[in-house]
Amino acid sequence: MAVADGVPVVAHAARRRDRGARRQQPAQLADLERRLQRRQAEALMAAGVRLADPARLDVRGELSCGSDVEIDVNCVFEGRVRDRAMARASARTACIRDTAVGAGAEMHAVIATSPMLRHRRASAQVGPFARLRPGASSAPRCTSATSSR
Repeated sequence: MAVADGVPVVAHAARRRDRGARRQQPAQLADLERRLQRRQAEALMAAGVRLADPARLDVRGELSCGSDVEIDVNCVFEGRVRDRAMARASARTACIRDTAVGAGAEMHAVIATSPMLRHRRASAQVGPFARLRPGASSAPRCTSATSSR
């Protein structure tokens, strides 16, 4: 049809097997998702991030990290998340979404949601079982198990 319309047709060879492949079955989609998550984990580790288990990291958006960031198992990052130097996300930190985590901050079983990037201040300890609502911010060296507006 393209040739009949006078549109040039060219071939393109994919560099990776998972590019350009049709994925329609749930198992194929899950396999493709795991490959993508593994590539993201490898890029983070190459940048100096310590991952407890690269197979149990879930990045659903953009995650950028500073030096000496530690991420334990089963952490979910959604939207745009920035972790500063020496921050730590403990095991099963439920979800960190559209948030900037300050240097030295520790997140324990936290749900952090913010429509705008907000800093969780340096050396703050948040959680366990805290929910940081949009607009929440923490002071330097604070310890919090609850959220504030």
